Amino acid sequence: MMAPPGTLREVRIPGSTVHVTGTIRINGAAVERARLLFAGQPSQAGGRTVETDAAGRFDVTLARPGDYRVFISGDSVFSQSRAASFDAGDDEWDSNIVGGVVMMDVIPSSSGGNLEFSFEQANGSFWGGGVPNVRTRLLKRGVPAGTYQLSLKRNSQRVSDVTTVTIEDDRSTADVVLREVAR
Repeated sequence: MMAPPGTLREVRIPGSTVHVTGTIRINGAAVERARLLFAGQPSQAGGRTVETDAAGRFDVTLARPGDYRVFISGDSVFSQSRAASFDAGDDEWDSNIVGGVVMMDVIPSSSGGNLEFSFEQANGSFWGGGVPNVRTRLLKRGVPAGTYQLSLKRNSQRVSDVTTVTIEDDRSTADVVLREVAR
């Protein structure tokens, strides 16, 4: 129905969406089951999450064009983030993470409370994540060059000795045992 001439009418114009496809690789190899969180800038609640397929490919639709922070994580991926800008319509966004490998044998001594592994650097940077309360082998690929202090924490308290590893480049590999000690 047409409004009479001279009257005001509200017309909703849908926003431009963004369709992003791409591939996530570590040292050139496709990463299966990497999780990507696209968070708008300034930070928008929720963001959009997608997972890569066996070929490292993903496909996601974002609500609006603009600047985003893309958080990349996964069971075998060293968590990190990248800045990205997307225009309305179709965008291709690929990321090749370069870094070494850290393998960790986690040996808990009890089952009470939340057990986490911790990567810490001298500048105060921290990475980590939860682990089950059973002996576990963790693999983290794409660890950036640097020196890290690895340890276990339970309920935010350190419960293992600290092991220091240095990743020099994408060919570096560290294999450590993180054993919870009764305190």
